[in-house]
Amino acid sequence: WGVVSWMALPWHSRVLHAFDHDVDVVRMLDFGTPASGVYVYPPAAAKEMKTGLPMAFVSFSKEGSRPMSQAIVLGLCLQILGAFILSWLLSKTSGLSYRRKILFAAVYGLAVGLLGAGPNWIWWHFAADYALVSIADSLISWTLAGLAIGKVL
Repeated sequence: WGVVSWMALPWHSRVLHAFDHDVDVVRMLDFGTPASGVYVYPPAAAKEMKTGLPMAFVSFSKEGSRPMSQAIVLGLCLQILGAFILSWLLSKTSGLSYRRKILFAAVYGLAVGLLGAGPNWIWWHFAADYALVSIADSLISWTLAGLAIGKVL
């Protein structure tokens, strides 16, 4: 699903925005950060978060992106781990029809999406459309996994 979602559907490109003056922004990030990492503004240690002031959450890699092949392998490994967890959870249930196994997988996907994207939306101001696409991706991918896993178990 991830390949279809990211490469064939337009929804990710619609919720990920480019910086205006991107070269200047990257130069400033490179200048203002001692190492790769996650940075926030105002600093997380700020005693008072004032509403109405700019806020930023930036994951910055001075080394650039990892090779696409490595990202694909890591992503696949993560999805396989998720499938094992879903399979284990389904194996602990008894008497579920195929349809209910798919529903179980869909709820698993919804929970993964909500609990994964929700805190970023709440605390780090990730855009609602970005969070919703992440939740939808999770719901769809784990429902599709449930179609296969439900047949096996």
